[in-house]
Amino acid sequence: KIQRKLLSKLMEFIGITKDNITILGDGPSEILSFEDHVVEYMQLHTNNYVLLIADEQLDIVNESSQHESISGSHMIKKIRERLPPELEGRMLTLVRSANDSAVDICAYRERAHGFLPKAPIRRDNVHGTLMPLWVQRFPDGAFYADDDQSVATSVHSDGELACNPEDIAQKLDDIESMFQRDLHKTNWRAVNDQIQLLKGDMLTLNASASMMPILGMINLLLHSKSDDFEQAQGQWHEIQNSIRESLNTRKERKRGRRSTIDHGSLHGSLTRGISRRFSS
Repeated sequence: KIQRKLLSKLMEFIGITKDNITILGDGPSEILSFEDHVVEYMQLHTNNYVLLIADEQLDIVNESSQHESISGSHMIKKIRERLPPELEGRMLTLVRSANDSAVDICAYRERAHGFLPKAPIRRDNVHGTLMPLWVQRFPDGAFYADDDQSVATSVHSDGELACNPEDIAQKLDDIESMFQRDLHKTNWRAVNDQIQLLKGDMLTLNASASMMPILGMINLLLHSKSDDFEQAQGQWHEIQNSIRESLNTRKERKRGRRSTIDHGSLHGSLTRGISRRFSS
């Protein structure tokens, strides 16, 4: 849910209108039918150029109520193989992932045309991030129909593509519920997948350097032995407490900045009022 919202915002930052954006992934049916949907769309829009962005880790609950993770890059690879060259040649496919090792990125680029890291992206950096990939894929043209003025307006508007702290807090509650139900003992894969998704959400949070040790703790938990239940639960509680403490610190700092701004505005209003009184 969080990443679908961020993808929608990313498309908005690029300048693509809502009627030209399709966001899928709300439930297993949309994820499992993703390949067919894209292939059909390309067949119905043979003159269009298409930007396709897929998260690498797509988490679903199957018919047996088991958590399952599907690779977005593998789905992209299958889509490209199913399309004839003239249609595949009108697509730019990108994979978004929190796993950004050289080996992982190499694998993504073998299956798709490029890689996007999960990290906060400012509106004025979006074109600088995507345009080189677009030009590399379509060197002979194929640009948006927007005029220079509309693109400039989009580029210089305020805004940031980043995860919401409230979304992170909700994800913490969801994972804590899994530990409370002892799923880390009966279905560690499902818990591991959710922690991996949390890591991806954390990477799209506009956070300070204080988050780096937390990400390291998450990596240790993700690669820990699944049969050491007490250690895993202890590591999770340490991670959860650290994240909540960091989020609370961010909230207090934001509240302090707002208070400073309000005080400054009040001081300015009083100063202007006094000036008007003595000048009249």
